[in-house]
Amino acid sequence: MANIVPIIRNTEIKPLFKNIENNINKTTIMEDIDRNEIKNKESFHFGPLNTKGLTLDMKSHVISTNFNQLDILTENTNIQTNSCYKHVKEMHKCRNCSKQYKNKKSLTLHMKLHTLQNIFTCKICTKVFTIKRKYEIHILSHSGVKLYSCKTCERKFTAKHSLETHMHIHSGYKPVQCEICGMRFSKKSSLHRHSLIHSGVKPYNCKTCNKSFTQKIQLSNHEKTHNGIRPYVCASCGKSFCRKDVLNVHSRVHYNELRKVK
Repeated sequence: MANIVPIIRNTEIKPLFKNIENNINKTTIMEDIDRNEIKNKESFHFGPLNTKGLTLDMKSHVISTNFNQLDILTENTNIQTNSCYKHVKEMHKCRNCSKQYKNKKSLTLHMKLHTLQNIFTCKICTKVFTIKRKYEIHILSHSGVKLYSCKTCERKFTAKHSLETHMHIHSGYKPVQCEICGMRFSKKSSLHRHSLIHSGVKPYNCKTCNKSFTQKIQLSNHEKTHNGIRPYVCASCGKSFCRKDVLNVHSRVHYNELRKVK
């Protein structure tokens, strides 16, 4: 992606370029940029530039800009800012399948799937990988080997990043957020499952009654109603249920009855 030209707010452009019509020296303007850019760096929208690169970039605009056009620059700052945000959100699109990626590197890795170059295929489940390390981690999932353990709950994982994501549950850290309702989650997969609720897409279908669900766990719980197995038994009345959550709801009935007696 091309470098993004930093944008300055209206309130900072006018003081920075004041007295332009009095033929102020360009060197003075450059010195003002050096002094003000760090102090007001929150006013800039950074692309891949660092602070030093920003200084050089701004000076190049001063040298090439006609002073008579600076008023136009000031008036159109908001338009330029919107254009900048649009540029940041630009996606890299695959010409073969139209799938989009946030950066060129991800697109390059994806293209390997179409060209069949440097790809790694799991012999057990035929899943394909473009990165060898991810392929090796995936192989461990079939072996049952789990090298990484959570010190809080002792749950084990095959990959280190899976353990790190799991730790968010204990810390309460939820870095990903739903853009529609604002609900936050500890991992991207949870956000993906949640987003299906808003989209209305229900990809999991029951083979017995064709009822569809947004989440796989919902389908699994539903299928238990068809197989006739009821492993969860109420300790108070002996009634059995196919799902534990249904048993929990049922148990409240007995709990409320006991409270009335007391």
